Amino acid sequence: MRRSDRQRLVQGMGATLDARSLDRLPSEFLANQSGYLFSRSPYAPSNKYESAGYKGEGTYGGGKGAKRGMYYLFKERPDRIAELRAEQTRLAGIQEQSYKAQQADMAKQLKIVQGERSAVSKMQEDYSNMLIAEAQRKKEAEEKAARDLQIQQQTAASNRLIEGRSANLQIQPAGGAPRMGGTSQFRRRALQQGTASPYKGLSTIQSGMVNV
Repeated sequence: MRRSDRQRLVQGMGATLDARSLDRLPSEFLANQSGYLFSRSPYAPSNKYESAGYKGEGTYGGGKGAKRGMYYLFKERPDRIAELRAEQTRLAGIQEQSYKAQQADMAKQLKIVQGERSAVSKMQEDYSNMLIAEAQRKKEAEEKAARDLQIQQQTAASNRLIEGRSANLQIQPAGGAPRMGGTSQFRRRALQQGTASPYKGLSTIQSGMVNV
């Protein structure tokens, strides 16, 4: 804001400041003059006001009777209760934002932990399944080995039994009886006395009779 504009502003509020005092006007006052006033007394005009922390030198009076003097800037006292309420509201808002941020962080951490637990559970499940499968394979291998051993034992016992029976077999030696074949075992009938031919007597056998 230019110096001439500042001078018109403060003159509208009953003050005339010199150039150096115009340059030192508070920025809060220049932004918004609501609730401010100038006084030539260093004391607040009432309990409603408090010092704004500014004093500047200028002139007062008009014409040849103009004099130099000090101007003091005052502002209305803030409503402490309203200010306190506003501060409480601000702090409550900060606390709520912090709580929400904490809750979001906790949910994020919980999700991470649950994901890690799921991964660990999956690893444990895979490891358990591997142990179960390995135990099943070992059991099947042991059962097969037991069956093979039983078959081998049965086979060995059968072989020993067959060998024992073969050892007990004996071939009878040849006796003193002569070996005969054909009709040599039949005893030959002696010739009948008085018969010229051994077969001549057959003609004398009567019908119906057999000569023994």
